[in-house]
Amino acid sequence: MSENNEYSVQHEPKKNRWVIYLPNREEAVLEYDIVERKPVQVIDLYHTFTPNSQRGKGLAGLLVKSAFVWAEENHSLIVPSCSYVSQTWLNNNPNYKHLYITVGSNIMASDRSEVEYLHRHRKCNRSTARFAPNTCGMILGSHFVQQRVGVDDLVLLDEINEAAIIDAIKKRYEADMIYTYIGQVLIAVNPYRTIPNLYGKNIIKNYQGRYFFEEPPHVYAIAESAYHSLMSEGLNQCVIITGESGSGKTESSKLIMQYIAAITGKSKQVQRVKEQILESNPVLEAFGNAKTVQNNNSSRFGKYFEIQFDYNGEPTGGRVTNYLLEKSRVISQAHEERNFHIFYQLLAGGSSEKSAFKLGSVDQYKYLNSSGCTAIQGVNDADEFRATKHAMNVIGIPEQDQLGAFSLLAAVLHLGNLTFKEKGAREGCGVVEKEGLNIVAQLLGTSPAELEKALTTRSVSRGGARASSYITPLSLPEVGFGRDALAKSIYSRVFDWLVEAINDSILDATSEFSIGVLDIYGFEIFKFNSFEQLCINYVNEKLQQIFIELTLKSEQEEYVKEKIQWTNIDYFNNKPCVELIEMKAGVMGILDEESIFPQGTDSSLLAKLHKNCATHKFFEKNEKDRNTFAIKHYAGVVAYNVDGFLDKNKDTLFNNLRTMLEGSKSPFISKLWVAEKVDDKKRPPTSVMQFRSQVLSLVDTLMSCHPQYIRCIRPNGVKQSKNFDMTLSTNQVKYLGLLENVRVRRAGFAYRQTYERFLHRFKMVSNETWPKWNGAAKEGTVAILKACGIDNKSYELGASKVFIKKPQTLFAIEEIRTRKLDEIVKVIQRTWRSCRGKAFVRKCTYASVGIFYGNKERRSDSVFRPFRGDYIKFKGSKLHKHIQKTYNKVVKINQKNSEQTRVLVVTEKAIYNVGGWFTSIHRRIPLDKIGSISVSNLSDSIFVIHVPTEYDYTIVTDKKTETITIISELCKEFSEKPLLVEFKNEITAKIDQKGTKRTMTFVKDESVKDYKIKKAGSGLTVSVPTGLAKDAGRKRSAPAAKSNKMTQINRNPNNAKTAAAKFVARAVHDYVAKSARELSFKTGDVINVIAKDNTGMWQGEFKGKRGVFPATHVQIV
Repeated sequence: MSENNEYSVQHEPKKNRWVIYLPNREEAVLEYDIVERKPVQVIDLYHTFTPNSQRGKGLAGLLVKSAFVWAEENHSLIVPSCSYVSQTWLNNNPNYKHLYITVGSNIMASDRSEVEYLHRHRKCNRSTARFAPNTCGMILGSHFVQQRVGVDDLVLLDEINEAAIIDAIKKRYEADMIYTYIGQVLIAVNPYRTIPNLYGKNIIKNYQGRYFFEEPPHVYAIAESAYHSLMSEGLNQCVIITGESGSGKTESSKLIMQYIAAITGKSKQVQRVKEQILESNPVLEAFGNAKTVQNNNSSRFGKYFEIQFDYNGEPTGGRVTNYLLEKSRVISQAHEERNFHIFYQLLAGGSSEKSAFKLGSVDQYKYLNSSGCTAIQGVNDADEFRATKHAMNVIGIPEQDQLGAFSLLAAVLHLGNLTFKEKGAREGCGVVEKEGLNIVAQLLGTSPAELEKALTTRSVSRGGARASSYITPLSLPEVGFGRDALAKSIYSRVFDWLVEAINDSILDATSEFSIGVLDIYGFEIFKFNSFEQLCINYVNEKLQQIFIELTLKSEQEEYVKEKIQWTNIDYFNNKPCVELIEMKAGVMGILDEESIFPQGTDSSLLAKLHKNCATHKFFEKNEKDRNTFAIKHYAGVVAYNVDGFLDKNKDTLFNNLRTMLEGSKSPFISKLWVAEKVDDKKRPPTSVMQFRSQVLSLVDTLMSCHPQYIRCIRPNGVKQSKNFDMTLSTNQVKYLGLLENVRVRRAGFAYRQTYERFLHRFKMVSNETWPKWNGAAKEGTVAILKACGIDNKSYELGASKVFIKKPQTLFAIEEIRTRKLDEIVKVIQRTWRSCRGKAFVRKCTYASVGIFYGNKERRSDSVFRPFRGDYIKFKGSKLHKHIQKTYNKVVKINQKNSEQTRVLVVTEKAIYNVGGWFTSIHRRIPLDKIGSISVSNLSDSIFVIHVPTEYDYTIVTDKKTETITIISELCKEFSEKPLLVEFKNEITAKIDQKGTKRTMTFVKDESVKDYKIKKAGSGLTVSVPTGLAKDAGRKRSAPAAKSNKMTQINRNPNNAKTAAAKFVARAVHDYVAKSARELSFKTGDVINVIAKDNTGMWQGEFKGKRGVFPATHVQIV
């Protein structure tokens, strides 16, 4: 026996097994097979085994005692005879500690060796594993071989304090486990690298249809939770992703959209919608993202992307709402930052566009070369441009509009290179670069003279009764300001057009269901913080306020309101900070007010802020820098420099520049600048007021949805993998309120719902509440919980809601609900199939009259026999569910004139000639290949199925009426052509592929009981006794009108009594009942006839029993 600190192992070679004894005295058994060197496949990688669970993941890891053989040259892994490997062994062998074996990887079994099974599931006392290493298996395991580090959910920590939270996140981050839960809130740490096998189709399958606790923490679990809640509860969902700039918010949003696209339908229409939604991301990133000091792909705008769904959960469209594009980045960037990606993509990859728009290299343009950074390591801008154009094509943006957008981007770059000089004291300024002026004018669809005039002069209006205007030249600083304002305005209009074009392409105006994903700029603290940082940090304060309201404040208030026993937990409330920024007497209100006054300056703004806000506890004066003020945000103190605040807030574009663009000869520019009516009495809204209005609208949208949260953390400030900055990370953990979140979640409840909604959703799990509950909703809820075996300690009953402590409890109820729904669905399906089958039988019953009435003599035992379909009592067999219509034991007459017993199976598509008892299919005849069926006029049971493209099929069955009728009806319904049934006493049939023919002649012979076949030359003679008349049986008439049984019941409550006999009839033939509802009698018996029916089956009474019988077997006395 070998031992270590975790388990002991007993090898039993005679039994080909290892028995593992764990410290808690549990044991697990591995039964193994030793095989030669053969290729195998990884089936499961380090996962727990859940006995008797529909969602169980399979076996845990195996510990392999003998060494691995690692081939460096081809990065392949040679292991012993088992494909299961545990991380414990890898950790104890330094050479392989960082070795990843992906699920589904092909590995090679080496020489014979001994293996041990390490069982890690504490609830399982004993488990037996059988496997054949030389076989390939399903992908069942987690995404890579890895030992679990710490806890998946911080609620499960032994100690709840800030240091324990930081330590748990750090250890998991260093083990490439970047996701951790706090209840159902996901913590995501940016790894700054691609972690192998963390994402992709195989990983998506692991999370699809599963609950939180069943898989390791992952962004896919959040996406699955949102989709599941949308489908199960009909509540619109929103995923709120927050964190600092560079913490990975944009990547998380893309992964959520990719997950939803992967798990939804595959129809062409759905695929088209999904492609357009996914391809909108690279387009928006190209035009709206840029490299910053903290993030190589930083979102410089906010977006709320809604994926729209129909009632079946299939994507039908989408909608993008954009917020506050950082327009100032167009004209200037901080050191080591870049302009928007699209400029560099256009110059690197747009060869034809560069030629058409007279563009050069990146370093030629002032708007791109002044920050000292024109490229991103590892990013090929030319490839990115091709991807952007492809995405625009998928979305459906016309090529002409794409060129129009790129031409305006080129205009912006050329515009930035224009310089000006003063002409004289009163003559104003002129453009120095005339060639550049000509290029810009051409791109903007105007003349060089008109463009120069618009850039260097300004039209001033004087009010009053006699309004007048005059032209005044601009100073050199004013000209530069106007040029930059024009560049920003052009880019902003292009971006707004792009969002509108995406919405025009993908929006489904009729959709009522959606999942929204919020990807908005993260909290920013720079050395120089301006107007943009104030707006960005304001929206982050609002999102933090939502998080506090819904997860900390409202949750605790709800417990008090619902009279649930609760100890209050303190938390940081940022509401006063939000009020400081957005209230009328706060920063935004004062900024907006100061922007109205012509004499207002940045200095006067700062003075008013100091005067009005100095006493607010979240406002600080900065004595060292007189151009700044500071706000104590939830993420830290941020000092804002007021330089440029008023100009950015006014966002002024001189009227003459706007008029020039509105009169452009370019069709594309005319779409972007439609002439607007200016209301002189109403001042235009400032940037800050527009943004505040957008943010409040966003908050209303988010509050109307069921939220899912992802809290992103930036582990370091240098964008480096495997680098965990404790100070930076601790600060984020603190201001994100993770400690308070853990405390509230640990002490609180994972799920709550009103009694009415809970009862409505889960009423089918209890026989007491299903199908209808007439009592109080609270009592019904208790009945449901008892039916599910939920312990009283696992839930609390509030005044109007039920509170469930652990998500596992809710998931258990959901599982029971799913099973019950399956049972209910099966009952509905059985009922529907029964009704459909009965309707088909009625249809065939009357169709048989049209086929046989007056054409063929009938046998007394078949003329009124009901249609059943199953004539060999095969119902309930494994094959039965595949049989659509009928099957019957028959006799086939082969080409040698011999009789062979077969089973004839008729489905909606074909006829099958099956040998024995479904041992083999001898022949399949598609219904659309059948030419006709031939039957004699006599009372025999023989018919021939003619197949023009093959040979014919001759069979004998006493169920010929039903069989022929069913085939005829199926041909009409599914083959869209009527089946010809011919009645003749001389039938010729092809008996082989060569076309050999055989003729059967039918003759009457009263000495024959049923039929007799004998050879007559090259053909056959069939002798048949005389049967019932050709007009015997059901008459040619339409089915009787359906009676209103409910009306009859209401009118005649004593309808159980049968009417008295109306006729007396004498039997002229023996009749044996085919079912309990029929009467049996012999020739000469007298029957009391109660009612006649034109179907041919009369109601009567004989020997005290009431039932039905065939009218052809009696005569009225």
